[in-house]
Amino acid sequence: MKFRNIFTQKVVILFILLVLCFSCSVSKKIEQDKEKLTGRWTLAKASFSDDLLKDFNGQIPYLQFENKEGISGKGFDGCCYDCIMFEMLKNNKNKITISVKVLPLQLSFDGNDDIYDIEEDMRKWVERCKKVKREEFTETFQKSTSYKLKNDTILILKSHNSKLEFHKVVH
Repeated sequence: MKFRNIFTQKVVILFILLVLCFSCSVSKKIEQDKEKLTGRWTLAKASFSDDLLKDFNGQIPYLQFENKEGISGKGFDGCCYDCIMFEMLKNNKNKITISVKVLPLQLSFDGNDDIYDIEEDMRKWVERCKKVKREEFTETFQKSTSYKLKNDTILILKSHNSKLEFHKVVH
């Protein structure tokens, strides 16, 4: 009976040590990836598009990763600059969850509200947004469940049936 208890204790201690080692390596990888991801990444390929320039009217979406807590940033969805705020969270299966907040359009005024036609500007903005695949991009981005870095310059985000590929902008 004593042998069984000692064996059980050793197995439990070994299991705890393995879990601690694995969680430390995942945390280390997140930190390494955060450094590599910091900066601007431009969309290069998307599973929903054969021609990104045409589908986004010449204004290609991008992600801007910030060097803050976790892996997060903002981006351009093909319609509205800095309207996407995102955070990539890793779960214990080395997969990711992407939390996206789409911010409303922000308009600035020059103080002459009577000359500025907000309705006309909104109509133009809505029409421009309808002409691009903004929703497809945001939906595909948000549904991504894993990512892969190639040579620190190519970022691939995948879900089970879609894929986005970004290239890092190097200055």
